[in-house]
Amino acid sequence: MCLALVAVFASFHGWCHEVAKEPSTSFCKASPFDLVNGKQQTAATCSEVMAGELPRIDRIPSAVILSPVDKEVIQAGTSFRVQVKMSNFACGCASDSSTRWLAEPQRLSHDGLVEGHLHVVVQRVDELLDMTEFEFFQSVVDKQDLNGILTVDLTDDNVIQEPGHYRVCAMLGTCVHATIQLPREEQFAIDDCIRISVQEGPDTDQTQRCPTSSELQLSEQQIDTAFESRTPPSTFCNSSKALLGEIPSGINMPASSVLQPINGQSISAGTPFTIRVGVKNFAVIDWDYTVENNEEFPPLDVLQKLDNHGWIQGHAFVLVQELMVDSGGRHSSIPSVSNYTFVGKLTAVDHSDNGSVVLAADVDDLTFLMPGTFRLCTVLVTAGHSSINFPIAKRGFHNDCTRFSVE
Repeated sequence: MCLALVAVFASFHGWCHEVAKEPSTSFCKASPFDLVNGKQQTAATCSEVMAGELPRIDRIPSAVILSPVDKEVIQAGTSFRVQVKMSNFACGCASDSSTRWLAEPQRLSHDGLVEGHLHVVVQRVDELLDMTEFEFFQSVVDKQDLNGILTVDLTDDNVIQEPGHYRVCAMLGTCVHATIQLPREEQFAIDDCIRISVQEGPDTDQTQRCPTSSELQLSEQQIDTAFESRTPPSTFCNSSKALLGEIPSGINMPASSVLQPINGQSISAGTPFTIRVGVKNFAVIDWDYTVENNEEFPPLDVLQKLDNHGWIQGHAFVLVQELMVDSGGRHSSIPSVSNYTFVGKLTAVDHSDNGSVVLAADVDDLTFLMPGTFRLCTVLVTAGHSSINFPIAKRGFHNDCTRFSVE
């Protein structure tokens, strides 16, 4: 590993509060999987890289898709623009995924913001539980504009040709393509998804063409220099020395999809309802068990462990936020990651033979069901409530978000 972990964490001491003890160096030695070597792998691996710098609670990143709007209809074969507004995120770095995949801990900027880049992925709705299937994927390393917005244009060979229903997702990641680790056990929906319909239409392009965002690849020297030259913030973060742990194979990447309420559904105020979520390739743990009282789970200094199927062991949450939208369905403000109207623990209610599970949570507390528009997001986490990590960058989105309204 070109950037020694010892050197990195020497810079952490004195200005980041440590939330984990020295990591277990024996975990990956006892694991049946090979060590992560800086390259994307299709087989399961084990990572001894530490989680790194964790943002302060008021600097947790967040993304919301501004366009297309949810349920927008787009003509097949025509260009369209995806605009993502972000807050508390220092977009602008991505390591070479062929040599530095998961190679360094998460790091923060001078302002205490997670440094990384944005992924935009488009999937057919009927393929949401297959993480290897997608119609479009692009990493965006450009910095946001003054309004915190990044733009991706689907043009030329990237336009959607086949009519159908699709999901557009925005995913935030670190410089080394890891999912973002957060500072508290309570989970947050930091990414976003919307649904669109693609219909038969003319072949002519009716959308203004713009250059697509560039893919910036940072060299090892640039990354090392950035670590050495920056002035550490004094109060912006904690640091975690917990190891990332075992990474699933490409065919065992977990995924989730909101089944109920359906996207765009209207719910009557004061009416209880059930949230149902489909999950695949994920070993759902009973909420009565914790990391501390079950020896099958990874120790507290290891974030992720696979079961005997090769699936990540963990929990599933569902989070509901009220959105501020105008009459056209466009966002007037980005939702706060710490402002939720409902947080539910999902439990298994149905199993199938192909590795998929239906999870559910009942919404009986109706105090938040005032008229308005809401975003419902799933969040899959490890047994220790950390964000989960993957073997490859180009993949579908493992969580899901939909919209519903209360009238």
